[in-house]
Amino acid sequence: MRLTVGPFRGAFARRLFLRFLLAAFVPVVAVAVLAWFNTTRVVAQQAAQRLANDSQNQGLDMLGRLKVAEALLIRIAEDSAERGHTENGAPAFEALALYSGGERRMLYGDAQLLPVSPPEAAPSSLARTPPRTRLLAQPLNEGGLVMLRALTRVDGRPRMVAGRLDPDYVIGNAERWPNDTRFCLVEQQTQRMLDCPDLQSVYDQRIQGGPITLTAPGRIPLAGEDTLVAYWDVFIPSHFDGASWRVVGFKPWAAAARPAATFYRLLPFVVLLSLIAAGMLGMSQIRRVSDPLRRLRGGVQRIAEGEFATRVEIDSADEFEELGDAFNTMAKRLGTQFHTLDVLAATDRGILTSAGADTVVENMLQSLHRIMQADAAAILLFDPDLAQVAHLHVVELARPDDVNSYRVQPGAAERAALDTDERLAYFDGDALAELSYGQPLRDLNIDRVTVAPVREHGRLWAALFVGYRGTATGAEDEQQALAVADRLAVALAASRREKELYRQAHYDGLTGLPNRQLFIDRLDHQIALAAGVEQSLAIMFIDLDHFKNVNDSVGHSAGDALLVAAAQRFAEVLDDMDTVARWGGDEFVVLLPRAEDVAALDRCARRLIERLSETYLINGLEHRVSASIGLALFPADGRDAEALLAHADAAMYQAKDGGRGRHVFFEKRMNERVRERVQIEAELRHAIDNEELFLQFQPLVRMHDGGLGAVEALVRWRHPERGIVPPGLFIPALESSGLIVAAGAWILRQACHQYLHAFPASARPERIAVNVSPKQFWTEDFVDMVERTLVQTGLPGERLELEITENLLLTDMATASARIRELNALGVRMSMDDFGTGYSSFSYLRQLPVQTVKIDRCFVDGIETPGSDAAIVMRSLIDMLHGLGKIVVVEGIETAEQLDLLKRFGCDLAQGFYLSRPVAPDEVGAYLRP
Repeated sequence: MRLTVGPFRGAFARRLFLRFLLAAFVPVVAVAVLAWFNTTRVVAQQAAQRLANDSQNQGLDMLGRLKVAEALLIRIAEDSAERGHTENGAPAFEALALYSGGERRMLYGDAQLLPVSPPEAAPSSLARTPPRTRLLAQPLNEGGLVMLRALTRVDGRPRMVAGRLDPDYVIGNAERWPNDTRFCLVEQQTQRMLDCPDLQSVYDQRIQGGPITLTAPGRIPLAGEDTLVAYWDVFIPSHFDGASWRVVGFKPWAAAARPAATFYRLLPFVVLLSLIAAGMLGMSQIRRVSDPLRRLRGGVQRIAEGEFATRVEIDSADEFEELGDAFNTMAKRLGTQFHTLDVLAATDRGILTSAGADTVVENMLQSLHRIMQADAAAILLFDPDLAQVAHLHVVELARPDDVNSYRVQPGAAERAALDTDERLAYFDGDALAELSYGQPLRDLNIDRVTVAPVREHGRLWAALFVGYRGTATGAEDEQQALAVADRLAVALAASRREKELYRQAHYDGLTGLPNRQLFIDRLDHQIALAAGVEQSLAIMFIDLDHFKNVNDSVGHSAGDALLVAAAQRFAEVLDDMDTVARWGGDEFVVLLPRAEDVAALDRCARRLIERLSETYLINGLEHRVSASIGLALFPADGRDAEALLAHADAAMYQAKDGGRGRHVFFEKRMNERVRERVQIEAELRHAIDNEELFLQFQPLVRMHDGGLGAVEALVRWRHPERGIVPPGLFIPALESSGLIVAAGAWILRQACHQYLHAFPASARPERIAVNVSPKQFWTEDFVDMVERTLVQTGLPGERLELEITENLLLTDMATASARIRELNALGVRMSMDDFGTGYSSFSYLRQLPVQTVKIDRCFVDGIETPGSDAAIVMRSLIDMLHGLGKIVVVEGIETAEQLDLLKRFGCDLAQGFYLSRPVAPDEVGAYLRP
């Protein structure tokens, strides 16, 4: 097997080889480690067993030698009794002595080895019949091993013989012990060391750390060396009178594990050879894998470079060969799809850059010859705005640059034939000739066509025709036709959506006029042009007066219809070069790029006001609104769009303040008014916190007896610098800034409190009236706020009357009536203020739960003239309101004649400066009595 490094040049092959080695390394090393530990365990068990056997043999030998020593001791004792001493002693003993009556007579050896007194006083074991030999075990340095034997008494005195055993005799000759094995003799119960030749470390450990305690064979560290230990217990009491001994065997672990040394030396080599074999096998397998992969990778790289004719040859008779065949099939299909995508991408580029769909369709037809085997193609493009008009584009694929276009009018049946649920349709030559759009294909000798409808979101945008002379080629062209049709549908729908989105983003959805964004873009553009040639331009800011009344009275749909009609009227007055846009709500703006003639601007504004003020017929009802127009000129009134719009807006508000239905050119002083309004709103916020607001009260006098029927609480502002600020200046600011809600709650709370505590008892009216702003009335917790105020101040609900305007009721009649009934349930009376200034209707007034109606001051002017229309209207209003059961209040009385006339008309309550101006609570009683 030839191994080369070529396959390992790739990162995949190297990673695979490393993983192969890792897969082999882990189990091999794991097995080696397990074998190592298992061998070590077995060797340890076997060595421990051998050592335990050696300890047992040593113990048995020791026991035999002790029996021999016992026999010797008995014989020596008998001989000594006859001769009085022994000459030669005995090899088992180091010293012998005879004890009689407490005296010692040495028979053999060094007298220092045995005690002077008997070792033990008449032990029972020695006194038994027959007597037993006793073994006294002491460490060598404390007395050693002594064997005692009782003798027969002489002259009544006890006798015994004692012999100190030779340690070498007892434990045996160390030279005859097994190799590297040493034995020690310990007392079993106390674990005291009796004899341990050649193991000084055992003595050292015993002296320093106490005796070595052994409960089972094992390995212990001994003098810095790993040592195997085993033992065998010698049951001394079965043969002698004395404690059991233990023979402990010691053997260095290195010597005990010597039988496995060869295994330990060979194991690393075996592991290494296994890994080498695994690596060679892995290299062989990787080469079989990496070679096909290199070929496939090369093929993929060539395809990535656009060489779709690339093919790879793999002859491995396995899955790689199947993969190579699949790759070749994929490369062929990719080539076809690439050309298709190229055509479709050209379509996308065309739809994004072309001015019309016709050009995109022609570019697509010129590319179809690259992906189809057909003879001709055509696209029937339907007009999105004209259902009966279509454009037919036809090309002969042999001459792709020659695209012919026709305008055709397919009938409803012809269109329905294309607009079906089928993805493809088929027409032969005869059927094609009967179609209004089929003749151009017949002129190219087309006998059969495949039709792919172009649909998106259920809408038929176009139809793709693929024509053949003779029999159609089959499925490949059909798949391409479907792909082209789908992409064309997306492109056409996207183009249409883009136009719609642009229109939605730049045009008003209701009127179709340009919106604010488009107007500002055009204004910026015109300002740049005008600045370059030093010309003037003008903008108009237009607001439809009283438009809200239309919405409130007949609904928002009628208001929308009026806005659409008003937008159409702009076109009747303005030129094509002018731009009119809806700014928002009922506001419009107009850009006039030519504004050199101010007189012409004045005439244009007048015509617009006249045309916009004409009657609108909406849903069979006539409606009238007027228009207030503010004009600003470039560059005199501003050099950018923001300044011009702000100044035109200021001028428009000036026109409204001047009486509506008029136009005003911007003047610099108007900016001062705008700034003053902003300043007032800012100072009002501090006025509420700093308690700069206070209340005055204007009497409502009963006409029949001149009594004080009620007082109306009117808020005033004492500015620390301006002094008393006119209500007409700061009340609108409270409304526009939204502070009216907080201020209204404060006014109600103060009015209720002062009614109870500030009015003299003699001048306390029947009720106190408080005006309620529409914004305050429509807050969600308004009724709760009124109830909470009544509870906190202690004012009975019957003493409170709330004044609302009739326009407030028209916003939501049902909800307003329900809320008024909730207030009536608290005892609070309701009054309709400014009656007659809005769209007054006695039909809804009959249904409203209001108890009082206050006729506006505009109906008072002129009533003192006998027989005047004003007097007739006033009397009619009072009579009709009385007929509805309402209490009638007339405000704005300025003269005695007006007062006398209203008294004759039957007015219930009167209010006006003639009777009393708004005053402090303690001055209310000084009003003029009728």
